[in-house]
Amino acid sequence: MTSKGLFALNSSGHLLWHYETPGTSNNEVTLAGDYLLGSSKAGNASAVHRRTGKEVWVTNLAPDAGGDCGYPAASEGVFVVGAVSGRHAPFAGGNERVFGLDVKKGTKLWEYKTDVPVWNLTPLFPGDGSAVFMDFA
Repeated sequence: MTSKGLFALNSSGHLLWHYETPGTSNNEVTLAGDYLLGSSKAGNASAVHRRTGKEVWVTNLAPDAGGDCGYPAASEGVFVVGAVSGRHAPFAGGNERVFGLDVKKGTKLWEYKTDVPVWNLTPLFPGDGSAVFMDFA
């Protein structure tokens, strides 16, 4: 993903499709089945079909999100992503909430408010239906 959206190139480097994301982002996207999942600084999470670049869903999670949400990921049908830009000194930046969304529909399954912002969110999935991550502390 770039500041201009998401691009798919073939093995020769030719553009297959381009998707303008719902807000700018410098976060990594993740692949879950046929969907590329990502987030933006506008507080949106989105899914795009990996073969066509067609938007599947957009969910607004918050008025904003920190640009350093990092590496949202998905497992067992749940997309884990951060939003709500951190504003509390000395931890300004990052995100104050972590969300679990349904991969196929984008509906919010759960929301967790962290004690301090999460920087470079990198959720791990131990295989028991849970997600593990750490905050700034």
